[in-house]
Amino acid sequence: MSRSSRATQVTLAMGRQKERLTEIDSASGFVLLIPLLAVIVLSLFTSLETNTRLHAVGKPMEHATTEVADHELWLSVAAKGGKIIVTTSDSNVFEWSEGGPTQREALALTDYLKSRVKDLIIGTVRTGQVSQESLTASVAVDQSLTYQHIRPLLYALADAGISRYGFETRIVK
Repeated sequence: MSRSSRATQVTLAMGRQKERLTEIDSASGFVLLIPLLAVIVLSLFTSLETNTRLHAVGKPMEHATTEVADHELWLSVAAKGGKIIVTTSDSNVFEWSEGGPTQREALALTDYLKSRVKDLIIGTVRTGQVSQESLTASVAVDQSLTYQHIRPLLYALADAGISRYGFETRIVK
């Protein structure tokens, strides 16, 4: 190979390298979007108003609370899309229209509560605490609901034999 042809090849190779290095890479703009998308996703996770216990739409107390004890039953009641949604401490979900539950929907909730009461009583007997009165239900109710919306839940609690219940509230200033 002659010296002039080799020099020509080197010059051509350097020209191609220069063109490659001066070209604008269209994909580099997308790399800059990755941190922006990460910030947006994290912002959505932290800004959604969810129940910290079950990620339900109920709005319980906002101060530090204790874990749900074995002898307690925790329920979250919220409205979403024209339906009343009841979520339990063991992630069961019951829902009905805002007008009230059908007989079948009410019976499903009552049957669940009765079986839960039975399990809780058996558990307290095993630990030596035989008091049915120690069974307590905590109900976190969304502040937008009225008594009309939670009345079916109260009837189901009464039918299941739960006479002790309390409401978690949220103070709005």
